[in-house]
Amino acid sequence: MLDDLRYRLNDLLSSDERDRRPWIRLARRVANVANDALGAPICSRPELERRRGHAATAKRKAEAMPVLLYVTWDSVGRHEIEALLKSHQIPHRILSVDRDEVQLNFLMRVAKREPPVVFIGPDPIGGLDEIKALAESGDLQRRVFGREPEPPSAHA
Repeated sequence: MLDDLRYRLNDLLSSDERDRRPWIRLARRVANVANDALGAPICSRPELERRRGHAATAKRKAEAMPVLLYVTWDSVGRHEIEALLKSHQIPHRILSVDRDEVQLNFLMRVAKREPPVVFIGPDPIGGLDEIKALAESGDLQRRVFGREPEPPSAHA
């Protein structure tokens, strides 16, 4: 019902007809003022669908668990892990522990392994083999986004 109102008001605002009736001019003026004040909620069908798609994408990205990749400059498998995360469209942050003994000790204590180590949220996942296994089973996106993996898009 609200969408129908949006479309009808959009038709009124974008109409090229110049109606001489004062109530039409008043309604158009009120609709313009309300639309401007509310951040342009009155729009065409394609524009509303575009906005909804963008909002859904933003919401999915906002819901993602943080993914951290702890590495040293010579970490074996580092580039493969980065490529795998990028191919699954998983936002991640790379943290170098080359000159940071505190973080290196943290990794050895918590993850019980040397870099590269991937954390999803507070959980240490592991290295390349563990990430590959999660990606193949579909659990990687489920753990990061809390949902089933999406099929790859045709233009990606």
